[in-house]
Formats: sequence, structure tokens, C-alpha cells
Amino acid sequence: MNSGFINARAVAEEMKITGSKLSVLSRRSSRLALARTRHRGFHPNGPHHVLNLSPDVFAVFRSSPEGDQHVLAMTNVTRRSTRLRIPLERLAVVATRWQNLIGEREWAAKDGILEITFEPYDIIWLQPLQGG
Repeated sequence: MNSGFINARAVAEEMKITGSKLSVLSRRSSRLALARTRHRGFHPNGPHHVLNLSPDVFAVFRSSPEGDQHVLAMTNVTRRSTRLRIPLERLAVVATRWQNLIGEREWAAKDGILEITFEPYDIIWLQPLQGG
């Protein structure tokens, strides 16, 4: 158990430094929390399925309780870049265009395969786009 003391004043000062590790982590976790609370695909009563796509990427396909919103939540669990090929037939949604809930970037599937390159420890939460 960590029994150290936290100096609140020092933490507050470090949070003011734009490039500090604590400041970066705080901004990133705030974006994740905001995206998670805004999307019904993360509802705790909705179904979810762990997908075995790669030993390098932890992936969960989540849906809202109503089944009308979905999220493909993925995390690169390694310290190296990794490329992932996702056969769309493995997902419960037919969509060729996907948008990252965190970074707003879009991906398009080709020939039924969604290809994504992850940076080390990268987190990507994709939602299918309508009409895609």
C-alpha cells in the first residue's frame, strides 16, 4: 500500500504546467470521461463482447441497452506501434465508416476489413457512422 502524502499545492502547480506529465494525463483522462459519458454505447446495462483480435490490442464491442448505439473500444496494451485488421463480419454492425469518439478521426473499411494502426498504449473508441 502506498502510504505517501500528496502535496496538494505542488499538484496544483504542476497542473498549471502545460507539458507536465500530470497535466497531460489529466487532460487525456478528462477527454476519455467526457466521451464515455456522452455515448450510450458505454451504458453499464448494455451488452458487450470481448473480441480476440490480437494479443497486442484489448478490444470490446459495446452496445446501448436499446441496441441502437455501438462502440468498438480498443487499447494497444504494448509499448510498440501495432497494426490491426478487423474483419467487419466479427462485429454486430454493418458499417464501412467509423469515427473515433476521442480524436474525431475517421476510418473507412475496404473489402470488409477495417485497418487501424495504433501508437504505443493508444486508446481508440470507434462508433459506426450512419450511411457508412
